[in-house]
Amino acid sequence: MPRYAPPPESAAPPPDESSVRRWSWRAKALAVLATFGMVVAFVFEFLPPTSSGPDTTSTTVAVTTTAPPSPPTSL
Repeated sequence: MPRYAPPPESAAPPPDESSVRRWSWRAKALAVLATFGMVVAFVFEFLPPTSSGPDTTSTTVAVTTTAPPSPPTSL
């Protein structure tokens, strides 16, 4: 089967060492910390809820409204 396009060009030469940015230790530490945080958030997102945790008390507030009395009906 013939080609539909000309053969690809040769691969580009690798970039100069002077143009590649070196990571500082602070940037590396921040990347590790951010990666750890994302992994922890992902794991906690899919953990099932447990009832064995600390007991929480929920308070339920009942809201009552009073309607005005209906007018008397006369027949």
